[in-house]
Amino acid sequence: MKIDFEEVKNKFGEKANDFYEDNEKLGELIDEFSEKIKDSKILETVGEDLKLTLDMIMDWKNGDYKDLSKDSVTIIVMGFLYILSPISVIPKFIPLRHIDDILVLVYVIKKVKEELEIYKKWRIENEIFDTDDIDDETTYIDIS
Repeated sequence: MKIDFEEVKNKFGEKANDFYEDNEKLGELIDEFSEKIKDSKILETVGEDLKLTLDMIMDWKNGDYKDLSKDSVTIIVMGFLYILSPISVIPKFIPLRHIDDILVLVYVIKKVKEELEIYKKWRIENEIFDTDDIDDETTYIDIS
């Protein structure tokens, strides 16, 4: 199965830019996305990296973390919008229905991996979580 990420960008990119300027709207999207994935296979598959991505964008939204680029905010929001969209590459009634969602999230995480590493160091420096609970390096899946 192949997902055309350019098509995903074209479909959700403009809408994703709107969230950059609207903190309230972004907060609602994060809440809706978090609720949707809470008990799904998606979280099991890309769990730690996805949780870190969610934490990063929430800290940015709340003004606690300032070093997140507009491009990264936009790509993360595009991924969230895709997951929440009723339109999907694979119909949701098929057993592997979340595979396209997982691939989109892996793509998003890969695109923001450098900023995730910087964010992880920022959290350690600010003692937001214990360094014993953190691997030295995030694991990324190569989808190229």
